[in-house]
Amino acid sequence: MKKLNLLLIVFLFILSGKIFAQSMTPPPPFESPLFNSMTGTWVSEPYQMMGSTMTDEVNMKMVFNSQFMEADIRGVATSGFIYEGMVIISPSKDGTLTGWAYDVFGKDGITTYTGTWQDKMIYLYGKSAWGTESRVINVNGDVMIHNVIYKMVDDNGKAIPETTLAITFNKKNN
Repeated sequence: MKKLNLLLIVFLFILSGKIFAQSMTPPPPFESPLFNSMTGTWVSEPYQMMGSTMTDEVNMKMVFNSQFMEADIRGVATSGFIYEGMVIISPSKDGTLTGWAYDVFGKDGITTYTGTWQDKMIYLYGKSAWGTESRVINVNGDVMIHNVIYKMVDDNGKAIPETTLAITFNKKNN
């Protein structure tokens, strides 16, 4: 009986080691010509937002075994306001994606994203406490254009007039 118990313990130990080892193996890095082309630093041409002129610098990189794209954003307004945010996008091989954005507005600024991607385009839909965002991103070489529609609400939940933007980013030579 002791031999049977010892054999069972050894078998379970070996089996659990294989299961543990397999669960600790990261998936292969996510590869996509679109997301690869987006890595680097991008600078926006000035654009109008909330009565001020903004210019953004965005650093984009693949992180965590290239499973996610991280975009670190710093926008400066002529009013003196500085916007900082971070977006994490999780693309899938099937052309879908999910994501999250965090920014200087704290919990009210957290945005969750769903969307799709193909070829040179990303289609994002975001939702947060302040409202919704639709964003179509087109990447063509060293130019990236974001067509954005914001539908915001004020502190009382009343709709603010829709904001539509076309933001052009140029890739910065690093």
